[in-house]
Amino acid sequence: MTHLYRLYTEHQTEVALYPLISALFTGATVYASRGLWQGVAETGAVIEVLGSHEDRAKVFILARNIREAFAQTAVLVTIQNVSTFEVRK
Repeated sequence: MTHLYRLYTEHQTEVALYPLISALFTGATVYASRGLWQGVAETGAVIEVLGSHEDRAKVFILARNIREAFAQTAVLVTIQNVSTFEVRK
């Protein structure tokens, strides 16, 4: 089973996030987002990583690294079971 991991963080530039992500994963998708944290509107980023159950530890390491690098209170992680397929040439 494939897992879709999502990490929700305060807005950071791709230049700042990509080195942290690529140190652990060869692929990810990063979305700019807008949301609320403790009732206050803020810009943010959502990082999506497709992986296996074994990748869970690396996702938590990534969340910790982001939290520490940007002195954040928290980085939210969600996990969803998904089915995937690729359309190739």
